[in-house]
Amino acid sequence: MILSFSANRHGRDFFCGDLHGMYEPLFTALHSQGFDFKHDRLFCTGDLIDRGPDSLACLNLLEQQWFFAVRGNHEALLLDAVLDTNKQAREFWAANGGDWAQALDETSLRQCAELIKAHMPLMLEVCNPGFHISLCHASYPTNDWSQRQQIAQDPKQAAHIIWSRRRFRNNRTQLIRHTDCMLHGHNIVDRPRRLGNLLFIDTGAFLTGRVTLLTTQSLKDRMRPSAKKHTGVPPLHPVK
Repeated sequence: MILSFSANRHGRDFFCGDLHGMYEPLFTALHSQGFDFKHDRLFCTGDLIDRGPDSLACLNLLEQQWFFAVRGNHEALLLDAVLDTNKQAREFWAANGGDWAQALDETSLRQCAELIKAHMPLMLEVCNPGFHISLCHASYPTNDWSQRQQIAQDPKQAAHIIWSRRRFRNNRTQLIRHTDCMLHGHNIVDRPRRLGNLLFIDTGAFLTGRVTLLTTQSLKDRMRPSAKKHTGVPPLHPVK
């Protein structure tokens, strides 16, 4: 699943890295930026759950009209554990921060899984005039955003999107065509880190107690001048 959003004509757009249950720090950051819950939007790189104190509250943000997130590997762990009812999958999830779910009954866990399936796509895009922003959790498997539909239908490539650290660890700076700025979480950085026209924005909220927020304008500033100078390919029309 891929979600597309047109430009926000009535408010601002904000972007944040992985939340990992840091509900109160998120709202502290939003209020500090004067976030307008009626008109502004927040887009997150996933991993709403595990490790922090308020996983369920962060997951329930998906029901808010102003909040959107792509699926992360910790959501994938929940889906594997709950929908496959595999004992080893549950133990693996619990060992990686999913122990909070032991307080929930099976019905509640399945509701969490359905919420993820319904509202957390593999990828999303925000199609501003002249500045296209794309998000996926860990890494994008090719250098061309126009291939996103085929990639979403390939289980191996979908797993790459959720789990891979290869591009980050190898410091690959190849530009992704048909987008101006691609945002990732998954890899913790001290401050947003740019590789080509990629920006890794998971600043480790569950470790620092702080949630980093970026605006569309701040992303434009970070992408100047090289992203538009070298891609030579205009962004695509949004997915229908």
